[in-house]
Amino acid sequence: MPETSLALICVTAFIAVFVLLALLAVVMELLTRLTPQPAVPTGGMRSAPPSETKAATDDPARVAAIVSAYRRTFPDRKVTYIEQIR
Repeated sequence: MPETSLALICVTAFIAVFVLLALLAVVMELLTRLTPQPAVPTGGMRSAPPSETKAATDDPARVAAIVSAYRRTFPDRKVTYIEQIR
């Protein structure tokens, strides 16, 4: 059995992983270009009118906190619109 150096094995493994990741990146790029992007679900909330700023609905964590607080306070109600009052 021929003796192979550890450095050669490491370099070969590094190159193989690099090639595999590059191939996967190309496949992912092709898939994202070929398939249409689905609409982002908003949880039933309508977006703010164009004349208003979207500061209240920009942060998903803030929206989740508001919806969670209102669900706890008013369990039979549903949040449909969030508006920032200045």
